[in-house]
Amino acid sequence: MRLAPALPYGRLLAFLSLVALSAPADAQTRNFLQRPTTITVQYVLRLPLKSDGLAEQQTAMEEGRKALYAMSARECAALMATLASSCRLASLNVQTNAARARPDDNSITLSANAQYQIELKDQDGERSKDEL
Repeated sequence: MRLAPALPYGRLLAFLSLVALSAPADAQTRNFLQRPTTITVQYVLRLPLKSDGLAEQQTAMEEGRKALYAMSARECAALMATLASSCRLASLNVQTNAARARPDDNSITLSANAQYQIELKDQDGERSKDEL
């Protein structure tokens, strides 16, 4: 009985190296595809000013920032009730604009941009089995 010739040692080593390297690459691809989704939300508030005084403007800005913080804190609940299985606030930038377009414009504008990292629900509303 004649045996098939053995593979040369170099070819066998190259084959085993290729197999060993392909597994981590496959795992990295799956991790990349399963990364969280980023949702960006913008909020804008326009608050009235009773006077031109600095204290009045500071009070309006503080109240406006608190309102924006509260709105951004509730956003994860809305996202999880609709399309996310998990949610976290990743960043929040708040801006204030006290410039007036007209002399009789007695208001201040505050805006915020929030980014949330979410994992999307599957079509049935639950996390997919691949993500667990």
